This record gives sequence, structure tokens and C-alpha cells, in this order.
Amino acid sequence: VMKIWGLSITPYLAGAGVGGIVIGFALQDSLKNIFGGITLLLDKNFEVGDKIKIESGELGEIKDISLRSTKIRTYDNEIIHVPNGYLANSRILNYTHPNSTIRVKVDFGVEYGSDIEKVKKLVLETVRDLKDIILADKEPQVQFLEMGDSALNFRALFWIDNWRKSHAKKLEATQAIYDALNKEGIGIPFPTRTIYMKKEE
Repeated sequence: VMKIWGLSITPYLAGAGVGGIVIGFALQDSLKNIFGGITLLLDKNFEVGDKIKIESGELGEIKDISLRSTKIRTYDNEIIHVPNGYLANSRILNYTHPNSTIRVKVDFGVEYGSDIEKVKKLVLETVRDLKDIILADKEPQVQFLEMGDSALNFRALFWIDNWRKSHAKKLEATQAIYDALNKEGIGIPFPTRTIYMKKEE
């Protein structure tokens, strides 16, 4: 109809096309975040209250999931706003799923010459005496890992029923293991170096 009237619409169509491209580029990140937010809400990989660790290393608790970004509160009480487009394409470690049960690891070392079986038995008894440890179907373990440069390296493993207690329980177990080893006279080494001096004739 406009052609019949003698009006050329080509400039308007070209302008609209260029304007659409400009707007598309300007909104690219926002749209990516919005679609990422929709994906996160539909997939339900994590929910408000979950403890997660994102690919860039930040660790914290989910406080809010909006269309554009997700709020994570760290253990230093800092709020991190993470774009949903980034989260939708990242590896996320969710400590809360499939349930709140979590395994705690405490690494320690003893000096060479120590009785390995005695160390394992002592630390296992120490860990079993801690409160709130799951003993029914997930027994604590003490593993002899390796003969390190300066020490025989071990790892104590035990389960607790709530991930919120994991950090405090790890600190408690570390001190209990240290005290138990000291009480039994089992040495806890530190890195040392032996230097042999050669006398020239």
C-alpha cells in the first residue's frame, strides 16, 4: 500500500534492521543471564540454602536465585552476585545433594619409625570419640597414604549428618588428633634437610 502511495520503505527497513542488531548486541549478556536463570530454575541443580562451590573457587550458601543473577553468601559473610549465564555453563559442586550428610577429611603426618598400626588405631579411637559422628553405617577410617619427604602421611575420614558442622568438626578433630599423638609420644615432624660436608684433601 505504501508503494502505491509512492512511499519507499527500504530506508526504514534498513534502519530497523541495523537498530535490531545494535540492540541485540547490547542486550546479549543480559539475555544470556536471563535464559541462564530460567535454565537454573527449571533444572533445580541447586536451591536457596544449598552449600555450593563454583568453578572459579568461591564457596558459600545460596541466598537468592533471580532471573539475572544468583546471590551466594560466603563464610566471611560476603555476598557474591554471580551472573546466571556463567553458572549455567559452569561446573558446580553441591555439598547439600543428594542429602546433607558429608565426609570430613583430616590429613596429618608422623615421624618415620612410628608404628603404623598403633597410629591408625589411636587416631581411629580418637575420631570415634567425637560427638555427632555417624557410626551406624559409615565407619570412620584412617588411611596410610604415603611415605612423604619428611613424614609418614595419613588421612582420617569420618561422616557427619549436617554439612553446616563440617568446618567446626574438622577443627575439633585436628586438635584431638594432635593431642592424642602428643600424649602417646608419637612424633609429628616438620620439613628438615640433612647436609653432608665433604672435606677436600
